[in-house]
Amino acid sequence: VDKNLLQWQGKVSSKTSGSRTDAQVLRMTFSELKGENLEEMDSAVFGGGSDPYIIITTDPGSLLLYKGTLSDSFEGVRSSTIMHNLNPVWKETLDVALASIDIKGMSRNASLIVSVWDYDRSNADDLIGVLSIPVRDVLRQHAQGKAFVFNQSLHSNTEIMGKLSGKIQVQGTYKELLAAYEKLEADRNNTDKYVTLKRAMTDRAVLGQGCNCVVC
Repeated sequence: VDKNLLQWQGKVSSKTSGSRTDAQVLRMTFSELKGENLEEMDSAVFGGGSDPYIIITTDPGSLLLYKGTLSDSFEGVRSSTIMHNLNPVWKETLDVALASIDIKGMSRNASLIVSVWDYDRSNADDLIGVLSIPVRDVLRQHAQGKAFVFNQSLHSNTEIMGKLSGKIQVQGTYKELLAAYEKLEADRNNTDKYVTLKRAMTDRAVLGQGCNCVVC
């Protein structure tokens, strides 16, 4: 585990307006998603069972990107709905993008919130259960070149409502990710040379250091 990652003290620079036009984008992919023994939410009149789908968001919610931009109305990344199944298997992958100027603070404080819902044709959808995954845990695994694998209970009102398992992979190498954020912070702290992350990465390329990170 990278000791610098564990010791980071997050902060927001006073040199930014908060628009995050220069923010680094952390991209993750959720795959192999499976539900196990989900709670039955539909009455026998409607065939019983549940019609589950997944919503992925973040805490704080301001980190989550929708089509490359931040949106207060974006409910989260949604999976397909699997009808009448208490042990659903989602064969799709879900792409999640987080925007932050401060990977230190994000690693210390942010979480991925994964909720499973029961689709209802005539009424509001019902929450089956929710689980939380700290971003730092995902990055710790990424630092070791591994995907983050989870198999956690879903909770609603303190009750266990089944389980959800899956795999989270961070795009790009950990070294590239860390180097891009460190370059951004160094330039923010240098009052004589403040540039955006895109400019910083351009400078790295000119110097022959290279960087393949995705820029917002």
